[in-house]
Amino acid sequence: MIKYGNIKGRGNLDRGGKLKIMFMMEKKMKNVFKVCALTAMIGFAGAAMADEAKQTFVWTGTVTPASVGGSTTIVNKGTVDFDSGMLAFAEAATAGTYDVISSNEISFGVSEADPTAKDHQWELETFEFAHGGSFMQSVDTTTPEFTLTANGASVVPGSKESITPEVDKVTLKIQNDNPIDFVKPGESVVVQATILVTHSV
Repeated sequence: MIKYGNIKGRGNLDRGGKLKIMFMMEKKMKNVFKVCALTAMIGFAGAAMADEAKQTFVWTGTVTPASVGGSTTIVNKGTVDFDSGMLAFAEAATAGTYDVISSNEISFGVSEADPTAKDHQWELETFEFAHGGSFMQSVDTTTPEFTLTANGASVVPGSKESITPEVDKVTLKIQNDNPIDFVKPGESVVVQATILVTHSV
């Protein structure tokens, strides 16, 4: 349970402004934009940085995203809200294991208000998941429980990719390259990806 003042429950902020499990915005000496949500039911079917922007992409939930300001903004370029992605699971050939058979596509782009900003890049800053009410945990980098793809290619955490403001569109999806054997029928699952956008001057 995350608390902020008299607010508690899903979709609340802690005093550091960090959002876990439902909705989060933070600002830590840079522009940050995070959103997240939860629940997919499993069935048997370099240069000096002048500004930064961050966005968390979540599969499942409906929380209205909001910007905390700054010249760099991550904008939605698709039809699915940043925090409203849905996952569908089905039992795999091996009993007791599951596969992601469907994932919404969540697309983003960058808007830049500062004409002096240049060399915009985006990267996967954090990639986490939870199931059955457990705490969020990082996806294993050696044998990943889930894989994030961008425009069809697997995303490597920390690897920077160029993005042109007002032009480029990045489409994210979730898949699994390894059998999902850590869940039980009826458990809820949340997958959360935090994207960081930076630029130089």
